[in-house]
Amino acid sequence: MKFPVQVLFFDLDGTLADTLPDIARAVNVVRRENGRKTLSDEQVRPLIGDGARLLMERAMGAADDRWFQRFLDVYRLQPAAGSRVYPGIFEVLLRYEHKLLACVTNKPKDLALQVLADLDILSFFQEVIGPEDVLRKKPAPDGLQLVLKRFGVAGRQAVMIGDHHTDLRAAAAAGVASCFCRYGYGHDDGLPADASISRPEEIIHHFY
Repeated sequence: MKFPVQVLFFDLDGTLADTLPDIARAVNVVRRENGRKTLSDEQVRPLIGDGARLLMERAMGAADDRWFQRFLDVYRLQPAAGSRVYPGIFEVLLRYEHKLLACVTNKPKDLALQVLADLDILSFFQEVIGPEDVLRKKPAPDGLQLVLKRFGVAGRQAVMIGDHHTDLRAAAAAGVASCFCRYGYGHDDGLPADASISRPEEIIHHFY
């Protein structure tokens, strides 16, 4: 089944781009500075999806604002040195450039903007929403609802595309369609999605 949409919401990490190498590098700087062994990329992968603060809490085994701030400082130096846009994403963004596109992420907004710019895809998005823009980050629907209000579009005319159950929960709460990206970092937590894809270019088969 194909869904007509006017707005496409995209998650960033694990959906638009493979940012794991740079995230893992910054995580491991903090771990080494605190006498911890480094983690492999595959060990860091499941820690991503709920924002940088929770990422560091999971990576360090406890919450400490100093670790979180140090991670941000390190990550900001090279947020996209080893990151890459997933194959097919450029083609998808070009296909939908006549639509309203928004990136809704739990990554700090300044970092999201920098990564999108460094990967040369920032210009595709009319809106970039980070956790600082809303009272509640995903899985709450606040970011999606904010953009829908700004665009003056009803939820039934939009889709949230992401690789994490937080994206599916946000979509359901906002009343928008959902597309789960199996190629990313997260999991669907057993939640249903209107579409489930293994490659970015499959998006065009489900939404028009």
